[in-house]
Amino acid sequence: MQNTIYTFPSGLRMAHYENNQVRSVALGVQFGVGSSNETLENNGISHFIEHMMFKGTNKRNALQIVSDLESNGININAFTSKLLTCYYTISIDEEIENCFEVLSDIILQSTFSESEMQKEKGVILEEISIAEDDPQDLCLDMMAGAYYGDHPLGMTILGSRDNVSKFTREDVLNYYNANYCSNNCVIAITGNISFDNAKALVEKYFEGKLNQNACHDWKDKPATINSNYVYKIKDVEQANIGIAFKAFSVLDNKDIEMEIISSIMGGGMSSRLFQTIREKMGLAYSVYTYVSSTINNGYFAVSLSTNKDSLAAAIKAVRHEIDILKENGITREEFERAKKLTKSGYIIGGESNTALMRAVGKYALCRDKEFNIDTLLDKVNNLSFESVNDCIKKIFDYDKMSMSYVGRDIGFNALDKFKE
Repeated sequence: MQNTIYTFPSGLRMAHYENNQVRSVALGVQFGVGSSNETLENNGISHFIEHMMFKGTNKRNALQIVSDLESNGININAFTSKLLTCYYTISIDEEIENCFEVLSDIILQSTFSESEMQKEKGVILEEISIAEDDPQDLCLDMMAGAYYGDHPLGMTILGSRDNVSKFTREDVLNYYNANYCSNNCVIAITGNISFDNAKALVEKYFEGKLNQNACHDWKDKPATINSNYVYKIKDVEQANIGIAFKAFSVLDNKDIEMEIISSIMGGGMSSRLFQTIREKMGLAYSVYTYVSSTINNGYFAVSLSTNKDSLAAAIKAVRHEIDILKENGITREEFERAKKLTKSGYIIGGESNTALMRAVGKYALCRDKEFNIDTLLDKVNNLSFESVNDCIKKIFDYDKMSMSYVGRDIGFNALDKFKE
């Protein structure tokens, strides 16, 4: 199996990864447009357009879009992130042309009718309410806002209620025309389909049909990172903390080092934070770490949920574990265990057509490189112990960290408590 990127004359790219050991195909049309492209005035419009793509075209209404696919056993969905928007299908191999036809119809021929826009605004306002009702998700959104400040990456993907309520059809069309361009699109195809068949379908349904004016530079700009604290008092049982430390961007090529550190600190039941805070001290049910990297920015996050009375002790315990990590680094045993877990993640993820489609598309879009599992496994195998410990020294800078809190009134500043 080999990932191949092919660039068409219009600038449109196809990322193809054949796997003839399966009978399915995942097709994803990915655009470099997400909330990091937005401003305070139009925050939420990338996600709004994603929803509107399913509300009717020149030849199909909303029901026909999904019924034409589901009647043939095809799943269709979409998502918007900070960096990109993806429309995708999952089907058996013999239905792949139907997938191309319907995806091209919604992406190229959506009507964005005023009446459907008004209905969908209500749906998205409910989605915002659901997000606000989940204190842990809300806390992590607020953490990103605290970390990035007024940088576009600090804004939410869903946008504000006011913005969603006031979007006009003209706003949608202007944003669509400026961002849904050939040079800003990767069509990712994984599964039981040959390169030649995939290329022919892209040529038939997409090549030359997207706006061929070069898009603006959609890549996120480097942010200035300070130390900030934000909080929201909510009458919920759990006290939720999010901590973001300045980490590496996609372009720094430190992905694997950060995965190793995250695995050791909070990536599973054997991780340091889980074993100390949950198993030994009994201070929290949920504690974990993760890494968020964009093209030019990144952070290493800690998420903690506990009860109000245990929060101060849990925060101090997190600080203590990070201090130990900074002072002593990781052990050889932890390093080897984390490498095995990372390799397992790549291999198991590569056996999912959908996960593979997302990966090959994102690699092509954000790095202009082919995604290859064997290359990643070689990088893990050849990773040096010293490079991981060197990254630890650069990540956990207490002057470039931010924190968020969501829960009942605790009577103290959680960031100050961490820094005591």
